[in-house]
Amino acid sequence: MKIRIKDLVIKSKDTGTSIGYRKKGDKKWNIYTTDSKLNHVNETEIIMFKPGYELLYKLID
Repeated sequence: MKIRIKDLVIKSKDTGTSIGYRKKGDKKWNIYTTDSKLNHVNETEIIMFKPGYELLYKLID
């Protein structure tokens, strides 16, 4: 799975990985799908999750 936000690319090499995102300060996570449109780059939180593996969290500011 790969996400492109302007010049930023977020890519998972593992199948079965879910990617979530939200603007900093929001309480609800959005699950990224191929139809998702991410227009905001500043202060975006990205999370990658695969059952049985460690969670990956990154704040893009």
